[in-house]
Amino acid sequence: MKRIIKIMTFLIVFSVVTPLTFSLSKSQETAIIDQIRKDYNKTNENEKNYKVRSVKIRKSHGTTYYSVGDSVRYYTENGELKKVIVFRYLMNEEDNIDKWAEEYYVKNGKPYFLVVTNTEENDKKVGNPLSQRYYFSSDEILIRIIENGEIRSNENGFEELGADIMEEFYEIKNLK
Repeated sequence: MKRIIKIMTFLIVFSVVTPLTFSLSKSQETAIIDQIRKDYNKTNENEKNYKVRSVKIRKSHGTTYYSVGDSVRYYTENGELKKVIVFRYLMNEEDNIDKWAEEYYVKNGKPYFLVVTNTEENDKKVGNPLSQRYYFSSDEILIRIIENGEIRSNENGFEELGADIMEEFYEIKNLK
């Protein structure tokens, strides 16, 4: 009985303390965002030197999040993954097909930045695309979202959303 009480006490304390440990100070968040910007710029500056491999999603891939017809482009340097772009086709409210690009920026095998933009609406290039930017700490914790210019940091639901994004990335990371 004492053991059960100890375990229950530990779980209660852990569930209260753990979310607090993931909270960042403003200066910590700023430092992470600054590093992400540097890494992002470096990745894009060196993109012309990367080896590019494209994969079209097929039924045999059996993906949960991506549909047949979507495609993925992998950018590597000396075998190290630097960037992944997923091109997705999604149905909009008017039953037209929109094309979206999800650009995952990768460092040490982990995504640190994701940019999602709509590139086409009903087979026409988008003049003013919607944009969502997701910033992650080195331990894959979502710390900031910028959606069409609005900045959101450390909000409720970030943990679950970040985990969902990571799950999608790791599903698509190594398609053959």
